[in-house]
Amino acid sequence: MIQENVTLCFDPDDSDEEIGAVFADQEARMLWFAIKQGHITSTNFCKSCLRYAEVIRKKRNEGELNEEILFKILSGFLFYLEEGVIGGRERQFAEELLPFINSEKSIHFRIKSK
Repeated sequence: MIQENVTLCFDPDDSDEEIGAVFADQEARMLWFAIKQGHITSTNFCKSCLRYAEVIRKKRNEGELNEEILFKILSGFLFYLEEGVIGGRERQFAEELLPFINSEKSIHFRIKSK
């Protein structure tokens, strides 16, 4: 289940360029938050979130974004991006994620004080 309130142990504004780029892009930020909560990610995860966010926006603008398309995008079955960011059996996760991607729900964060 995607948590709508998360605590970060770092400040995205004081992070590297990749994190800054992800947090500046609404779709990439939602992907980053939602996927990081329950999935092991690679060192290329920030770049993947930005690329997948671009594809997601394209499909939404074409009126073709739904749970099935989102699942295919994120699992790497559509557009054959170099890596899937979710496993091939996670259709339910794509269904849960779609309202966040469509701005119907949001993930809020706070920065843990030291």
